[in-house]
Amino acid sequence: MIPEKPLFSYIPKESQNLRYLRFGALSDMFSPLKQNPSLRALASQTTRSTGATMLPFKLRFLSIIQLCIGFTLLLWMLLSPTLGKTYDDKKKLLLIESALGDTQGAAFKLANDKEKQILERNQILSLSLTSDEKETLTALKRALVERQEQRTLGTLFHETATAFFANPYTLLYVLFSITVPLMILLRKQAAAGALLFLPLTAALFAYDNLLFSPVKQKTEEERLFPEESDLKETFLEVMGGESTSFSLPLALDLWMIQKHLNVAPSSDPEIFSLQKEEANYRFLTLRALSQKNYLLSVKPVERMDKATLSLYFFWNVFFAVTCYRLIRKKSPVIQMDKTTVP
Repeated sequence: MIPEKPLFSYIPKESQNLRYLRFGALSDMFSPLKQNPSLRALASQTTRSTGATMLPFKLRFLSIIQLCIGFTLLLWMLLSPTLGKTYDDKKKLLLIESALGDTQGAAFKLANDKEKQILERNQILSLSLTSDEKETLTALKRALVERQEQRTLGTLFHETATAFFANPYTLLYVLFSITVPLMILLRKQAAAGALLFLPLTAALFAYDNLLFSPVKQKTEEERLFPEESDLKETFLEVMGGESTSFSLPLALDLWMIQKHLNVAPSSDPEIFSLQKEEANYRFLTLRALSQKNYLLSVKPVERMDKATLSLYFFWNVFFAVTCYRLIRKKSPVIQMDKTTVP
């Protein structure tokens, strides 16, 4: 039974002495714990009960890391379909407006002074476009603007739900990545058995991704960009043996002029500057025209490289094995759901 008398009332009267306050009061303050069995039993019970609820640091640390991974993947699955598509739409729209030289669109409003001059120059160069090219770019711009305006909460929810349930193995892994660490931190007895599901779902996802997911292919826009070998070949062809140092920006300009204007680069700096401007605009136009199939395309889950999949799988194996060993240790600190005091 706990005495009704306050603990501090046990300090003797001679504690008023300054020397006693310095050296003796602290030990005498806890003297009732030594003298009173009830107080001593209560303190011992509190200490053991607190220790029994504490998980090892390594187990808590690994569980929190896995929990962060699970919540990160969950947020990515929820936000990527909508935010990613919105970002892609705006990026394509800016590209098309730049090709058209649109001085009324978002590209001109977001541009700085130098970029505004380029857009105004593109407006003049756009007169060289054929009627079919101009109609295609205008139709693409109108379709992108309409899709942004028609995007409602219902369409956003539909896009998110479609992407969220597209791959069941990813969904299961996210589910177990959140529930299993929570079970460990809450000291549930089923946590040890549930650890098996993490490497199992990771293995199923890796197997499905390697066998059934398509290999990443270059888009039509990406195929327009040259390889480094092409740039070096063009540089050596034009410059000959006059220069031994390879300049990537100059090689790109030379390749642009030869590829898109079908003329030899001029040695006159002023003419070369005009050729460079016209070639860059033609390349920009081809990039904008390559977006014709963008509105109809659906981006699939692409095949991941083996190194990433291996890291993904072995992390889950390491997490499951390490946590299982820590949980199964015969220590009163780690016994799940058992906080009774002997």
